[in-house]
Order: sequence, then C-alpha cells, then structure tokens
Amino acid sequence: MTKIQVIADDDDGWLDYEEVSCAAAGGTGDKDQALEMPSDFDGDGICDAVDPDDDNDGHPDPACVGSSSTLDYVDCATGDEDRFPRDSAEWYDANEDGQGDNANPVTLIDNIKYDPVPYVGIIAVIGAMGYGLLQMSQRAGLGDEDDAEDYTEDFEDFDFEDDEGDAEED
Repeated sequence: MTKIQVIADDDDGWLDYEEVSCAAAGGTGDKDQALEMPSDFDGDGICDAVDPDDDNDGHPDPACVGSSSTLDYVDCATGDEDRFPRDSAEWYDANEDGQGDNANPVTLIDNIKYDPVPYVGIIAVIGAMGYGLLQMSQRAGLGDEDDAEDYTEDFEDFDFEDDEGDAEED
C-alpha cells in the first residue's frame, strides 16, 4: 500500500499541492520558494485563484474576471455574483454607480434614472385621473337649477301630526 505524503517543502504554511494548484489556476505561489505564497485575501486558507468567494461575504465572485488583488468593482457581474469581490460589506450595485448599495442605499431618483418606464406610466395615470376630475367638476356646474326636479310638493300635503298620534295609540 502506497502512502501519499502531504508536504510543504518551503515552510511557508502552504502545502505544495495548494501552491501548485493555485499557480496552475493563474494565481501566485511557488512550492519551492517561501517568499512566494498564494494570495489569500480573506485569510480562509484557500488561494484566491481557486476561491469562489475571495472576500467571504457569501456572494460568489463573478465568473467574468480572474482573481486580482486590485479588483474593487466588477461591471460584468450578473445575478447574485459579487460586484465587489474585495469588499466583504458590499456585493450589489442596483443603480450601477460603482458604489455598493449597503453603504449608499438606492434612492427614488436612482430608481427613476435606472428604469424610468414604470414612473412615466404612473405619471400618465395620475395625469389622466386629474384630467378626468377636472372634466367632472366642470360638468357639475353646467346644470340649470330651474330644470331640477322639486320634490318638496310631495311632502306639503303630508300630515306629520297624524303619524305621531297613531304611534301613541298602538
């Protein structure tokens, strides 16, 4: 039976296979040089070149870029990919202003600039309702008071006292 020996030849804290796999994935590290270690931004023991989440914020790094220590903002991230792979406090930028939404919340103006179509529809509906109310109020004053029905004649002959007397007798 053959035993697999896991070693770190250069005593830099990284195992040789970790340094070799990191370098093969485009990262840094040399299994024979103690001063050339893999980059590990978040200190989780996984080389950034193979770490799916360099800042350990729970949002995966974008697939459109490689690991880079100077990577602050990624404009090609989609869905739940991290737009800020080097900032564990930020991961999304809804208004695409290059600033994370946690520190810089999206405002109504940002929403209107980003997608104005729904707001134009809302303004159109409010305008149409206002116009309709204006038309209704103008028509309300057009009626002639002389043409209005007068129902007071129906009650002139009514004897209210008779009803009160009948109620007391019952």
